[in-house]
Amino acid sequence: MSIKVCIPTPWRNLTGGRAQVEVEAGNLAELLDKLEAFNPGFKSQVVNERGEIFRYIIIFVNREAVSPGLHITLNEGDELAFVPALAGDGTGYLVVEKDPANGQRQRLDLH
Repeated sequence: MSIKVCIPTPWRNLTGGRAQVEVEAGNLAELLDKLEAFNPGFKSQVVNERGEIFRYIIIFVNREAVSPGLHITLNEGDELAFVPALAGDGTGYLVVEKDPANGQRQRLDLH
């Protein structure tokens, strides 16, 4: 199953500067293992040494925040985004750069 993964700007050095990658995976654990295989160091940005997702990582699947866990099932065509929690201005919105080459941005409502 092909999953589109939006890469946060600070982690793009791990993906050769790419803002989005596609990964064949059926769940989050498999997706992270495959990302790590092609982009060493990626998994350690999401998962601690005990194999738990860091509390400050918000995971969106198809623009919906999901409860963190490696058990998250993924389906063909899903779009996943890892968003490191940031101090914000209280607006409840986050702008995610999907493709910096064409300036495409998406505003996510975090409420």
